[in-house]
Amino acid sequence: MNVTRKHNGEHGFRVSYEIVTPESAEDGDVAERGWIDEEGHCTDPDDYDREEGHTAVDLAVEFLRSETGAGGMEPSSGALSEFDWFTSYGYIDYSTGAEESRSYHPYGFTPDELDEIAKRI
Repeated sequence: MNVTRKHNGEHGFRVSYEIVTPESAEDGDVAERGWIDEEGHCTDPDDYDREEGHTAVDLAVEFLRSETGAGGMEPSSGALSEFDWFTSYGYIDYSTGAEESRSYHPYGFTPDELDEIAKRI
């Protein structure tokens, strides 16, 4: 999946998904993958947010917490860089057994900001 890292100087997340069905799991693959939001969800603070003391990191944490599935959310590695992401698990269709995971690909954040986000989610 091609993920472009630069996005007009903004901070935010692009959102992708993967669906694993019981059949695709037997083959060691996913049944489907793609983008939910390829353009990205911007987490830059507006004037009101800045007046309230909120940063892009604060809004990123709020966004990721609102997106967390039943299985929680975890970063793709321990020491985060611009090439990492956060994944949320636990979106299960109990009628088919299909499980969807969503990955949140950050843009515009420094490694220190990504570490702070990981600590707070």
